[in-house]
Amino acid sequence: MKILINKKLAGHDAGSIVEIVSHGGIPAENFWRRRLRDAAIDGCCQIVKEDGDSGKKVGASKTKEVTE
Repeated sequence: MKILINKKLAGHDAGSIVEIVSHGGIPAENFWRRRLRDAAIDGCCQIVKEDGDSGKKVGASKTKEVTE
């Protein structure tokens, strides 16, 4: 799972993409689960979804749902 950082967060600059470990679309680390939950309110980060055919990034979610 990849996460786009929108605001400076956890040693990552805004605009960077962080790849994290997930199990069934849920981040393995509690830190990232909490950040994605907070993102619904403050927009600090978002999930990057990739199109399976072209590898092109097609959008991201700012909702509380964590999908892969």
